[in-house]
Amino acid sequence: MQCRIMERKEVTVFITKVKTENCLKYYLRSAIVLGLMLIPFVYGIANAQRLDEGSIALSEESTLSDYLSYADENSPAISAAFHRWQAELARAPQVGALPDPKIGFAEQFESVETRVGAQQRKFSLSQSMPWFGKLGLRKSVALEKANAAEQRYIARKLQLEAQVTNIYFELYYIDKSIAIVQDHLSLVNEWENVALAKYSSALLSQGKLAQVQIEQARLSDDLQTQKERYATLLVAFNSVLDRQPNAIVALNTEPIVRSMTISDDAVLELAVERSPVLHERDKLVLATIAGMKLANRGAAPNLTFGVDYIQTNDALNSSVFESGKDPIIAKVGLSLPIWFGKYKAEKREAKSRNRSALESRRETENMLSAELSAKLFMYRNALRKIDLYENAMIPRATQALTVTQREFQTGKTDFRNLIELQRELFGYLLALERSLTIHRQSLANIEALVGAKLTN
Repeated sequence: MQCRIMERKEVTVFITKVKTENCLKYYLRSAIVLGLMLIPFVYGIANAQRLDEGSIALSEESTLSDYLSYADENSPAISAAFHRWQAELARAPQVGALPDPKIGFAEQFESVETRVGAQQRKFSLSQSMPWFGKLGLRKSVALEKANAAEQRYIARKLQLEAQVTNIYFELYYIDKSIAIVQDHLSLVNEWENVALAKYSSALLSQGKLAQVQIEQARLSDDLQTQKERYATLLVAFNSVLDRQPNAIVALNTEPIVRSMTISDDAVLELAVERSPVLHERDKLVLATIAGMKLANRGAAPNLTFGVDYIQTNDALNSSVFESGKDPIIAKVGLSLPIWFGKYKAEKREAKSRNRSALESRRETENMLSAELSAKLFMYRNALRKIDLYENAMIPRATQALTVTQREFQTGKTDFRNLIELQRELFGYLLALERSLTIHRQSLANIEALVGAKLTN
């Protein structure tokens, strides 16, 4: 009896164990199935997030190089230029291919009786072919236009790089300007406290106090203007990068001086060789040359090759030789280019397009030289001013201000001289930051026009 009870207990434990294992297996299978169902959903979210944010992550430690990479990856303008290039590239195999062959079928309602039998129906196959060389020239025109689109794409990337650099350093300049104005305003606020104390002790006239307060109000207005300008420029910068309008920009790259390794004349010569804008014009000229060759062959006839198959019944007299034989007919045809006025007009059009492309190329080179000369002047002028402010104006203005402050403390001068010297130093500091900004902006614009890096 005891053994039976033990057996029942063992059976109960076994059944419970089996149920538990089955439940675990059920939940495990359910979890696996649910996980497999969620994989596409999770992958879709991750992929969408990757497409939205791109592979370049921006942070508080990001530099100008990071923003340039981000812009190159996310800019709609770059994407549009790239797909325009790919669209032009896809035209070459289209225009260089033969026309579609034609297949025909004819059913005769009344049979045509022949010696070998009555003809019932006809099947035909034909292929048209432009005159020798036409397809190759059409493809050459399309390929040169695609090459021009590629150069436009390259030029757009360089322009975007210059645009991002320009706005970035402009933001940097405004940020520095805000800091300089705030420092100046803090100093003027201290002067106001001193002026109020002297005014309350009848040691300073109301007019002198008003001078300090006027300067304080002017600086407060300048500070507010710079902050609003920064906010406006921040929206413009983020729009170029295709980011949220108020996304924060880390200004970790300073506009340090970078000198070009070649002379101005060498820069102009290099631009003629490397500029993608000029290369685009060159490719368009080559396209028009191929177009003129194609127009010269416009009057050449097109060829058509074909074959006909005629289904024939047996002859009434079955003893006739080749009774019911189906004939096969080979065909060759030529188009008749009789509209000579049309072909002459095509030649005139091709020549005019070529002349227009040549003149546009020359105009582009002239404009490029003029724009480069202007940017080179700005670059050289900024370098000269940086040296002037750093080594002459700012040290001397700082020294003069220090002397005036000591004289003011001893009562040998008044607030007016102190304010004027401080304003002068403030102006030189801003001018230095502006010159540094113009220097880097001009360099970026020059490199975009030339199509090559010009600094180490």
